[in-house]
Amino acid sequence: MFLRGYVNRALQRRKNREALYDTADPTSAAFLATDPHNFQIDRQHVIQITVNRKRSLWTPYNVGTVTITFSNGSDRRFILIGDQDADVIAETLKRFFPETATVGVSSPRPQNSEPRIQGWIPLALLSVFFFAFAIFFVIVAFRPVGNLGFLVIGGLNLWAAIHCLRLAQKRRASPAEEKQNSGTLSD
Repeated sequence: MFLRGYVNRALQRRKNREALYDTADPTSAAFLATDPHNFQIDRQHVIQITVNRKRSLWTPYNVGTVTITFSNGSDRRFILIGDQDADVIAETLKRFFPETATVGVSSPRPQNSEPRIQGWIPLALLSVFFFAFAIFFVIVAFRPVGNLGFLVIGGLNLWAAIHCLRLAQKRRASPAEEKQNSGTLSD
C-alpha cells in the first residue's frame, strides 16, 4: 500500500524501456549507447563456444550454461534459465559458430518438487511463536486495566498458530501417508 507509487513508476519505466527496445536495431551503435549493460558479440572475435548441459548452482531454475571465449582471452558465461532445451540452443549456436562444443549430461528441470521433510521445523517453531503471543495477549486482555481488543489479537495469533501447525503436519507427512490420507477422505 505504501509502495504503490514506486511500483507503478517502476512498471512504467519497464514498459517504456521495452517499447524502446522493440523499435531499436540490435546491430546499431545506438543500441549499445542505450544502456551500459547492452553488448554485441562479433563473430570474428569468437574462438570457442561451449554449451554445458549440467545445471549451474548459481540459479535455481536452469538447464545449463553457454560460455563464449573471445580472441582477447576473455569469456562470457550465460545461464540458461527457465524451460529451455540446451541441445536446441547448441544446434542454434552451431549455425553461428560451427565448432560449438556440447558437454555434460542434460537433465530436465524438476517440475513439481516435493517439500523437504525438514521443511516442517520452521513452521512448527513459528506455530510456537504465535501460540506464545496468543497467551500473552489473552492475559493482557484480562488484566484490570486491560483492553478487550487484545483478546481479538490473541485469537488471531491462536488461529495463526493452529494454521502453521497444520502446515507443519502436512509437510512432515511422507508422500505415502498423504496419498493414504487423501484416499480415506474421498471414501
